[in-house]
Amino acid sequence: EPLAEEGSQLAAAVAEAGGVPQLELWAGERPFSEPPPRVAEAARETDLCIFISQEPRSDEAGTRIALNDIVRAHGGRELYSGLIDRRLLEDELSRPAPDLEAPARSLLDQLEGRQTVRVTTPAGTDLTFKIGDRRWQTDCTPIEPGEFHNYPHGEVYVSPLEDGAEGVLVAD
Repeated sequence: EPLAEEGSQLAAAVAEAGGVPQLELWAGERPFSEPPPRVAEAARETDLCIFISQEPRSDEAGTRIALNDIVRAHGGRELYSGLIDRRLLEDELSRPAPDLEAPARSLLDQLEGRQTVRVTTPAGTDLTFKIGDRRWQTDCTPIEPGEFHNYPHGEVYVSPLEDGAEGVLVAD
């Protein structure tokens, strides 16, 4: 709701570019245990869902995942932008995004087939994560049907196995 005006501007830009926008608000009594009905209905038909949230709630993470599942079930795509405010939209996010596809693909090539990953830092972090056969992903490549990306982008990521972390994390 706090970004409804900006959402309206984005919808107008989509229409100007020849798209058919539909603006739905993640509004109502919180927390949501499922996506609001109008949002879920729109998600069932959309080619691209752009979810912009100023203050994403951790107690609604599962609900956002459920929305993403609805969008992707029919080959739709979702861009998720969390912790976004008016100033960020008008400034940094109004500029063209850097092209990070080549470095992301290079990193994916280096990580392909890795069953474990070790992270160390000069501060003393020494963590080993078991990956198993899980697929490495990135949000730096063009978004294909059925995919989800964060925006702004810049990640190469994987979910480690639930019982697959061992070591020390130093946060200073």
